[in-house]
Amino acid sequence: MEYIETLISGLEAETQTIIFANTRLDAEKLLQYLLQKDHKPALLMGGDMPLNERDLIFSKFKKGEIQILITTNLLATMARGVDNRNVGFVINLDMPIVFGSKPKEVDVDMYLHRIGRTGRFADVGVALNLLSRPEEKLFIEKLEKHYKSKIPELKDLKQLNELLAEAKEQNSIKRKTNQESA
Repeated sequence: MEYIETLISGLEAETQTIIFANTRLDAEKLLQYLLQKDHKPALLMGGDMPLNERDLIFSKFKKGEIQILITTNLLATMARGVDNRNVGFVINLDMPIVFGSKPKEVDVDMYLHRIGRTGRFADVGVALNLLSRPEEKLFIEKLEKHYKSKIPELKDLKQLNELLAEAKEQNSIKRKTNQESA
C-alpha cells in the first residue's frame, strides 16, 4: 500500500484520481490505509451501496470535493454521468479479470472501460497498471495484442510525473485552442 501513497502524494491538487480494485475488500483496505495517512480527500464507492449514497459520493467527486475515488468495476460500467474532466489519473490496483476464469484471464473490455475514465472529452490522461503477480505481465501482452497498442513499463516515479505533466500541458493547449476558435 505504501507504493500507492507514494504515487498519489506527488500529484498536483487539481488532478483527480480513480483507483480500481477487483474486490470491495481490497478497496476498503486501501481507503483505510490512505485515511490513516491523512491523505488527500478519498472515498469509496461500491456496488453494494444504496444508489442515493453512490450518487452523493460521485457528485462530491465531480465537484472536486474528493481527490481520490476508490471503486470496483462498478464505476467503469456506469454508462451515464461519469464524465469528469478533472480525472487525469487512473490506477488499476489490480488488473481486471474475467471472474471465474481458470486460469485467470484479463478482461480486455473492462480494462478499456476503466482506463476510459481518464482523459474525458478528448483530453489526455494517464492510466497506470500495478502488476503484483508474474502472470499479470501476460495480461499486459494480451491487452497490447488485442488493442494493437504498446503499454509502456514505467521505470520510476520521475517518468510518471513527466507523463502527467505532458498530459496536463497537452490539455491546456487544446482548451486554449478551442477557446480561441469559439
